[in-house]
Amino acid sequence: MQQDCQISRSVRKESYVAPPRSTSLPRPYLTASQAYEAKGFEFLGKLPTNSKAASVRVPRLLAFDKDNHVLIMEDVGNSPSLKSWLTADSTRDQVASIGRSLGSYLAHVHNTTANDSTIKEAFSSNIIGKNVSSSVYYAGLPATAKKFGYPQPFITAAAKFAENEVLTANEVWTLGDFWTGNVLVSAPSEHNDSKLTVLDLELAKPGTAAFDIGQMGAEMLCLARFRSEDHGSLLLREFFQAYKAERKAEVDAAAVAIRM
Repeated sequence: MQQDCQISRSVRKESYVAPPRSTSLPRPYLTASQAYEAKGFEFLGKLPTNSKAASVRVPRLLAFDKDNHVLIMEDVGNSPSLKSWLTADSTRDQVASIGRSLGSYLAHVHNTTANDSTIKEAFSSNIIGKNVSSSVYYAGLPATAKKFGYPQPFITAAAKFAENEVLTANEVWTLGDFWTGNVLVSAPSEHNDSKLTVLDLELAKPGTAAFDIGQMGAEMLCLARFRSEDHGSLLLREFFQAYKAERKAEVDAAAVAIRM
């Protein structure tokens, strides 16, 4: 859990309406990942709506110039990320609704893509995305775990398994960087729940359902540990339960745990 909190902060995040800024990441990474992100927004934007996740969406892709590396997306306003939004002041009903919506949405994406060889093939060449996920999330786990007093061999074995699996898995199409910092929360209206906007698809690729579930689950657990135990735990529980209820395939709890 501590590892995931630290690692998640190390992955590049871009403000949705931020001005251009310098970055230490190599240009080939930025340009290649931008193309997959545009393709991901286009795919999810056309995905049939799931009634249980009607409040979840991606920003509309307005234009993508692959030659000049310009990606223009809809401005969804000044909304906080779920990570920033969740506080002790949030109502339990709002928190539970968001957890259910995100779980149902992710299950819907996985259900839709599990047997869709076309979409998985379209993202199978995202080698940079695979390598980033493999190295950032898992390669450094044993050393970090040892630093915090957990030197057990099974941690190294689990990390190695997950590190290799990210490079070859083809179970579903994964969002790749699905966590609380990449979900924007708009204020609920009198008659509607909060609107949720999913961002950052540059690491989208074929993979395992457990990868997406585990990453979001770990981040929700961080919120429970460091922000609000009651609301973070409620968010996590509703997310898990909604995903399991909506998913058409069996959920491997052990596989999810490894990725948390």
